Amino acid sequence: MNDRDHPGAPHEARLVPIHSMYGKGPRHGARSDESIQEDVNEALTDDPTVDARDIEVEVQAREVTLHGRVDDRQQKRRAEDVALHVRGVHDVHNRLRVNGSSAAHGAQADGRTGGPPLLVKLMDSGMTIADPQQDIRGRTVLDEHGNNLGHVEHLLIDTQERRVRLLDVRAGGFLGLGEKRFLIPVEAVVSIEGDRVQLNQSRERVVQSPEYTPQLAEQPQHVGYYEPYYGYYGYTPYWGPAVGMGPFPYR
Repeated sequence: MNDRDHPGAPHEARLVPIHSMYGKGPRHGARSDESIQEDVNEALTDDPTVDARDIEVEVQAREVTLHGRVDDRQQKRRAEDVALHVRGVHDVHNRLRVNGSSAAHGAQADGRTGGPPLLVKLMDSGMTIADPQQDIRGRTVLDEHGNNLGHVEHLLIDTQERRVRLLDVRAGGFLGLGEKRFLIPVEAVVSIEGDRVQLNQSRERVVQSPEYTPQLAEQPQHVGYYEPYYGYYGYTPYWGPAVGMGPFPYR
């Protein structure tokens, strides 16, 4: 069998001119959500590095949302990459959760049974910041490029270790989204200067972070509620091994 008889041989590759309009279809020729969902499911199933048995794919207006569970953060990130590269996908919202953390701690991880504590707002904790200069509530939050993200509304703290764990950031309408709230691990803070708090994340990254409902965060059932925020930004949860303690001491 010669080269021309072999399926997938180089001569069968589609060639297009450099800077051509290849791939830019008619205005009303966009792929349907159903076809995108089918292709994402197939791509996840075929990927050798992702166990997709517990993944559910939802598609709306060509934006993919991944629900369910995977075994580790590498699979979570890979699943997002796989979905993003399916033709027709405009964006991917990764709501996958990693097996182990919440299952291991479960409902007992509430601070009253010896497990990792649930977090409370600093204002409700009966504590205060040892150094008033490190109380960043009300200060402006900047992304890694210096763009304004909003301000720190609340600090969520771990009362057992007496450490700040998460920032509750309120964004105004300047992001084009109306008023919105974001939950960001304290590990993302790289500097505090005057009334400004600098993050190591981009504005786009923060805007696409897991949905945050303040009412649920104030009354979660177990620490697993916070897991998506740590997983999304790539940090170890505060109840995990070798966790960073955060820069804010208490008294």
